[in-house]
Amino acid sequence: MAWVRRRHRAVAVAVALASSPLWAAASGPPGHETLVVPEVVPPALVAAITAGRPDGYPVGGIDVSSHDHRRYTVHWPTEVAAGSRFVYVKATEGTAYVNPHFEADYAAARAAHRYVGAYVFARPDLGDPVGQADHFLRHARFARDAETLVPFVDLEWPYPGVRADPCYNLKPDQLRAWIHEEPARPAGRVDDVRAVAVPAR
Repeated sequence: MAWVRRRHRAVAVAVALASSPLWAAASGPPGHETLVVPEVVPPALVAAITAGRPDGYPVGGIDVSSHDHRRYTVHWPTEVAAGSRFVYVKATEGTAYVNPHFEADYAAARAAHRYVGAYVFARPDLGDPVGQADHFLRHARFARDAETLVPFVDLEWPYPGVRADPCYNLKPDQLRAWIHEEPARPAGRVDDVRAVAVPAR
């Protein structure tokens, strides 16, 4: 498991090999999330994800989105000095939005000699999980090399401005089905490697 230090809160990211999608959703207001996990996720993995980063854990990184550019500029030498060995950059959201800073942030992280990957902010309230996945894959810049991380889906509490309840206006079984369907598309392109992104609390 690797640890992502999100600019506004911590997020644990686990990478696993499995025949079924391993994805989790967080519901509840920021800082008070409750983990909603599909039945296919092994209990041991859930426990590992939610336990928090152990002291001295050797692998750490950050994620970056356009949200960060509203507040400050990412200072890559500082991140490197702080021990960030990898970076995940938000690429897309829904079926139309593309992060205008994605290419620049991706290139800057590469120039800082970090491992780099892309993520999509999932919007179940907008429907079309396959369309969202395909839009993401068109922009994710995934490559099978030694420096590119597997893409992942970020599914969490709707941010301010999204007119949706904690389940994105879906019933629990509908959200569960959406969670299973959307990640299957990226996973099929990356040798069935699955990544999980959940709030750390």
